[in-house]
Parts: sequence; structure tokens; C-alpha cells
Amino acid sequence: MKYFKQFFIISLVMSLMIGIISNLFYPQNLSETLIVSALSLGIGFCLPKFACWANSLSKSRVSQIIYLVMGLILVIQLLILIFFPATVYHDPFRVLHEAELLSHNHPDWDNSTYFWRYSNNVPLAYFLSLWLRLTNVFQISTNAALHILSLFFLDGFIILSLKTCLNFVKSHTQVLALALFFLLGPFAYTYYLQVFYSDLPILLILLLTFNLLARWPKSKKTQFVSAIFYF
Repeated sequence: MKYFKQFFIISLVMSLMIGIISNLFYPQNLSETLIVSALSLGIGFCLPKFACWANSLSKSRVSQIIYLVMGLILVIQLLILIFFPATVYHDPFRVLHEAELLSHNHPDWDNSTYFWRYSNNVPLAYFLSLWLRLTNVFQISTNAALHILSLFFLDGFIILSLKTCLNFVKSHTQVLALALFFLLGPFAYTYYLQVFYSDLPILLILLLTFNLLARWPKSKKTQFVSAIFYF
């Protein structure tokens, strides 16, 4: 388990470093590179004070801050869904269209070869149709049903990420830094919120799997499912 955690951490750090470097330096736009670099340096200078403040907080206070951050994220998400709806193209639209047909008992699998070529999207379309059937009972539109599902998966992923960090990291700095990333970054407000596709469920399942494996030595083998949700 020790080597598994080290491998996971090293892989994550390398991925983050590649992302940071590729976003800091943009040769086609020098001014953008300078602005992003200056902002990054400013954040770097503020980190020691932020770390000192964060580590002085109690665990209950950190939890309260996380609840406040989640509330703000939810408000911003709702505003984006109301005023900035996204138009879905390509694969997500094909899956949604077929799911809508399935939810009304009018399947149309043979209309194109798409699901023959991308059979991995067949279960996604089917399970999405089950959700649409449920929301149809309450006369909820397809768009509203998708928004609810996206909020469930996305905010579930964010909450589980914060809880995982809170339980596995001793310092409060990393937890609050992650909360600020979700609050101020685009992750919670763009693609994963506006377009429902297989990416977000996969991320959530991977995070659940990580929690299961990390808690496996401390959990009874007959109660491994509860280990996922034990915080």
C-alpha cells in the first residue's frame, strides 16, 4: 500500500507539472505568458502566509470553510446553467439523443453505425435513459434532468475530493488550497458542468476506487463497500 500511494502521488505530481508548464508558457502570445507568470509568482509569494493562516485553523473551522465554498460553487453553477447554457455537439449529443428515445421506448440503434463503432457508449446511453425515465415521471425537461445529473456527479466528485484530502493530509493548507482551486478555477463551471458525458462518472469512480484501496487495510474484508463512504 505504501508503494501504491507513492506511485499515485508521483504520477499526479508529474501530470500537474506538465499541465503547469504548458499553461505558463505560450509562445504564440508573449503578453499572456507574462501575465500568467506574474500571477503565478504573486500567488507563490502569498503561499507562506496562506499556509500559516490555514494551519492555525481547527478542523471544525476548516470544515465550515469547505461548506461555505461548496455553497458558493453551487450558486455560481446554477447561475451558469441558467444564463450560459452550452450547446452539445458530437458524441455527447448522440448519446443524449439515443437516451431520450430509449426513455420513451422508441430505440433507434440501427439508424447509424455510431454505437457499433463506439460500443462503450451503449451502457452510458442506457443508464442515462433510466434517469430520463425517472425525471419524465415528474415532468422535468431533458435539459433540467441533465443539469441535475451533472450537478450530482460534479459536486459529488468535488465533495469527495475535499473529504479525501481532509482525511489523508495532516496539513490544512492543501485542503483549503484544493477548495480554492475548485472555487476559483474553471473545473466546476465549464465542460463537466455544461456537458454530461462519460468523463465525469469515470473520474468519480476512480476517486471512489482510490478511497476503497487506501482504506482497505483498515476495513473488514466483508465490509469493503462501506469503506468507500467511511470518512
